[in-house]
Amino acid sequence: MFEESAHLLRARMCQWLRNHDAALAAYQDALSANPASFAMATRIAYLLAQRGRLAEAETFLERALAIRPDDADTMFNLGFVRHQQHKEEQAIATFREAVRLKPAQDRAWYGMGVALRALGRYDEAIAADEEATRLQPMNPHAGTSSAWPTARSVMPRR
Repeated sequence: MFEESAHLLRARMCQWLRNHDAALAAYQDALSANPASFAMATRIAYLLAQRGRLAEAETFLERALAIRPDDADTMFNLGFVRHQQHKEEQAIATFREAVRLKPAQDRAWYGMGVALRALGRYDEAIAADEEATRLQPMNPHAGTSSAWPTARSVMPRR
């Protein structure tokens, strides 16, 4: 426990000093000291995603979910990282799992709508956007769903 705490303290200090490579190394040392640390796996994933290393971030988010499979926020983050990699089908499935775990998570509904739209599944995207808007009416991004019925009516059908 002490070893993990020492690595965590070093990682936070490096992060505060904006030395992200050293912070990442310290978080990885902390995870090596305690391989079952959900917090370390998610922190590593966050830093990797911030640095555009999305495939690696995805791996660490999956590792975190192996430790705590019912964490809706981490499930959302995994969906987001998958969407950023254009893995839309996987992203949609992951967002669906996030809203199953936490139905009121408006971000997951919104993310699902974005991924569905990327695949041209507009009716499903509208439904997801409407749920996101219902849950969080002040979300300016989810509110754009009101334009989709009009846009859909002028789009060619596939």
